[in-house]
Amino acid sequence: MEPYLRELGLPTKLNFAKIELLSDVYVCREGQVLNVEQAKILKLLGHKMAAFNLTLLCQRSKTGKFSQTEAGRQFIINNNDDEE
Repeated sequence: MEPYLRELGLPTKLNFAKIELLSDVYVCREGQVLNVEQAKILKLLGHKMAAFNLTLLCQRSKTGKFSQTEAGRQFIINNNDDEE
């Protein structure tokens, strides 16, 4: 594990079979775009940095009937206004 952490850019060393961090490290700051190493460190530490939301705009039933949700109607109306 210690070589992997060192590979990710963390200043570490082994001390009596325990991993020691040699200095304070900021993995990322608010508003900063993450690089691959930062994302791997955050994943390793169990920190989630994003939320995923899905808004259903329309749906098709098993019988093939197509229907739009209220959010879908608002989205279509707003996008048509932008095109004019």
